[in-house]
Amino acid sequence: MELFFKIYEPIVENAEHIDVLTVKFKVTKQSLTGLFSPNWLSDEIINVYLKILERDSNFTVRVVDTFWYNTINKKVSAKRLKKDADIFIKRLVLIPIHLGIHWCLCAVDNINKSITYYDSLHSNNDKCLEVIENYLQSLGEKRWSKIHEKNIVLQTNLYDCGVYTYFFAKQLIMSESLQKFSSNMNDFRIEMLCSILSNCKAMHKEKPKNVSEMI
Repeated sequence: MELFFKIYEPIVENAEHIDVLTVKFKVTKQSLTGLFSPNWLSDEIINVYLKILERDSNFTVRVVDTFWYNTINKKVSAKRLKKDADIFIKRLVLIPIHLGIHWCLCAVDNINKSITYYDSLHSNNDKCLEVIENYLQSLGEKRWSKIHEKNIVLQTNLYDCGVYTYFFAKQLIMSESLQKFSSNMNDFRIEMLCSILSNCKAMHKEKPKNVSEMI
């Protein structure tokens, strides 16, 4: 992993943040270091990489950001409802869920009218499914099946939940199996890092002017 980071070091050295141009997101250099195992992934990394997956799907799916669930879990504004008015157009809506120290994923299948919860620790979260169902019903779609998916790979450590969330999202977009990996977790971390950095531009703080230039 360190080797891959060094390849892009001229881009990120002394950078205040990284502009991921193709998806119009910013990530800090500190967030990028979260991709080094055994670090946890930040919301910045989850957001930007899911947006890359959305773009690579030719926008056949919709990805919401990591703040979306917390927003609809409170009193929903008219502005929020208007913004989500087209949520049923895409075949799939992917919703990253952050539970304080654990990442999970929800997927709204607009074709089969289902809301599925994917947790790499195989836990249940009835509240999450109910919150999303109630919100979708407020937008006009009344009938949904709610599923806790268990036929998925099981997380075997305490720090890769964000990488599992990325894996679930990628496999769902490609309609491929969630039961086993084709590679290990570190390979996925490298894939995410390279994909982000290959689409980035470093943004630096403006250097203070030399005193002589100010006279």
